[in-house]
Amino acid sequence: MTERWERAAAFARLVWDGWQQVVRAHRPGRPYGDFAPKRHKDMAWSDYVALGDPAYDAYDTQPCQVAFREWADG
Repeated sequence: MTERWERAAAFARLVWDGWQQVVRAHRPGRPYGDFAPKRHKDMAWSDYVALGDPAYDAYDTQPCQVAFREWADG
């Protein structure tokens, strides 16, 4: 294995271990599909797209995901 691959593997292990720490301490996150807006056939595309940002924000601010980003920043 080359040094580059060894560094990549070590980094992957570090991230995996960090993720495992976070998920043991927090409830599992819900999938994006639980937050995604429902589009009705008579809804304008622009109205549907406008619902996407709040849905993604709700998905992205789940405690598990916030904790993992904080771990990664630390």
